[in-house]
This record gives sequence, C-alpha cells and structure tokens, in this order.
Amino acid sequence: MKEYLEQFMTDFKYPGDAIDSLLNDYSSILEKEEARCILETHVSDYEKNNTLDWQKAIESMDAAAKLVQINSYSAQFILFLCLTRHAHELYEKQSLPEQIFYDSFCDLRYKLMDCKQVRGVWGSFVCFWFPRFFELTRFALGRLQYETFEFDFDGEYKTKYKILRNGDTVINMHIPSAGPLNHDSVIDSYKKAYSFYKNLYSDGIVPFVCDSWLLTPVHEKILPENSNILKFMKDFTIISSMQTDNFNDGWRVFGKSVTRDNISELPEETTLQRIYKNYLLGDGKAGAGYGVILFDGENILK
Repeated sequence: MKEYLEQFMTDFKYPGDAIDSLLNDYSSILEKEEARCILETHVSDYEKNNTLDWQKAIESMDAAAKLVQINSYSAQFILFLCLTRHAHELYEKQSLPEQIFYDSFCDLRYKLMDCKQVRGVWGSFVCFWFPRFFELTRFALGRLQYETFEFDFDGEYKTKYKILRNGDTVINMHIPSAGPLNHDSVIDSYKKAYSFYKNLYSDGIVPFVCDSWLLTPVHEKILPENSNILKFMKDFTIISSMQTDNFNDGWRVFGKSVTRDNISELPEETTLQRIYKNYLLGDGKAGAGYGVILFDGENILK
C-alpha cells in the first residue's frame, strides 16, 4: 500500500513535503498494531461493501491518531488516500473515463492544500466531504463538481422552458478551490455535465443548482465587471439569498478564519482580499445565494 500511496500522490501532483509527511504518518500507523487494525479494517470493509459508516470511520481515525501521536487531520486523510485504490477499481467497473476519476480525486489535493494553509497541517479538516466521491455519486466534470440532488425551494421555479418544484431531481454544483474560476472553463464544465446527466431529462434541459457564498447578491455591488466570480454568478437566476454576521466561508478568501475581531489583520494580497476586507471593515455582511441554471447543452436558458 505504501508504494501505491506514494505513486498516487505523485500522479496527483502533491507537494514533496506533503508526500513525505503523509507517508511518515502512514508508517507510524502501521507500526502500532491497534492503529493499523483500525485503518486496515476500514479499507477491507470498503473493498467488500463499496461504502462505509463514514462518520464512524472518521472518528475511529481520530482514535488511531491519538494512539500514534499524529494529527487527526492527517490520519483521516490517510484513510481516504488508502480508499482511492478501490475507488479507481469501481470507476473501471462502471467504464467511467479515467479523466473523470482524475478530476474528481484531485479534490483530495485541493482539500489538502486548504488544510495546510488554514490549519498548518498536511491533511484535511473537511473529510466529511469526501464520501460521495467514493460512493460514485459526486463527480468532477472539468472545472466544477456535480451530483444529483433534490430541488430545495418553497414553491416552484417556473419558466417557459421548465418548471421545477420542491423535491424534483436537479444537478447540484460545487466549486472546488482549484484556482481561478475562468469562465471559459466554467462553460466547458457545464457542457461536460450536460452530456453526463442529460439522459435524466426527457426534455433535453438539464437544471443545475448551486448554493454558495459565491452567489451572494452583494457581489453585484462590490466586485468589478471583469470579475470571474461575477461572470459565474450572472449565469444563474438567484432564487433566494441570505446575509450573515459571520463570514464562515471567509477562509476561502483569506486562507484563515474570519471573525469580527480580526478583520483589520486580514491579508490584502489579492484583489478579492482587498475588496472583501474593505467591505467587512465597513460593517458589510457576507452572505450566500441559491441559484438555478437551465442548460440545453449549448445555451443557458432564461
């Protein structure tokens, strides 16, 4: 397994320091029988059942981390690294393209880099996010990630093209922290997702939804017209939004947690950081929006 892990991390372009750190922690787990048993039992169960009691598995890796005195974020992450081998086999059994596997499991690296920046540890503080990739119900299709979901709206979203009601099957979209949100790559991703999911919709129109801080209407007021975030946001019809006193997604902008007490200390290294810092210093409130895209494979229908 150790050789596999090293090759996987190399293929997925992990930093050398991350590879060394995670392999060292993996070796520490193997050297302690009780910790090794915890890890190997989960790997074996996933190989047999194609799923796990994910919360229990994550919590037990915390216990393994304490046994060998490593960080729990690292131990949790190592579990999911070990599970990628069988996940790849599942992709092959379902004849899913290798590129989709690669794009989807790049998410582990994205979360690894987030954890290093925000918490100073090679691992992940959001391992609860990973299971749907391993159950083959969430996929990266180009720049964005998608999964089937139930439409969550009190009432109905009605256009001349399609009517969506609460509980209807829609395609939920996620935006990983994978660098700039270039709009050409976004459109290309919509097209890939359309091809992937179009058979679910007899009318040829795929409904995408997204619930994200990126879609807060505040951005229309504070971001410049050439902003990639604003271009992305304008693809959607925003059907609900909210504002909060706490910017819980602030770490995505600043690489650290944001509170009302540390705004003046936040970095100003990027345009987005400078805009948001100035906005928050002026008692501006962060928020989120829930938006819909109707896509016919080439055009956004509004």
